[in-house]
Amino acid sequence: MKPLPMIKAAIFIGILFISGVMGLHQVALAQGSKTFDKPTIDVYRLDWCLYWGKECGKSAANAWCAKQMGKADGYAIAWKQAKDIGASTPTYVLGDNKICNKQFCDGFEWIECGFSID
Repeated sequence: MKPLPMIKAAIFIGILFISGVMGLHQVALAQGSKTFDKPTIDVYRLDWCLYWGKECGKSAANAWCAKQMGKADGYAIAWKQAKDIGASTPTYVLGDNKICNKQFCDGFEWIECGFSID
């Protein structure tokens, strides 16, 4: 008769495990992402830097994603740099609200933004 408590304990642990897996699955479904090809602001490509020559790459991508998602919790998951595009395709420096139209200005080839679904 001693195996019965062990079976009950095993069933209880199994239920807890399944509940935990189901809970994690629901969290995973509550996330989303969207990829933006050649991200722009008005007619300008997004500049690689959030401020002129500062906070480049991740900071600029995060700020742009937050703006695009319309939520403070928008964030960049991945991105690719587009080097030396400013002369042919001017870029917009988001944090300074400036245009960069010189050859050395970099932008983004694409940005993948993540967000929470509320």
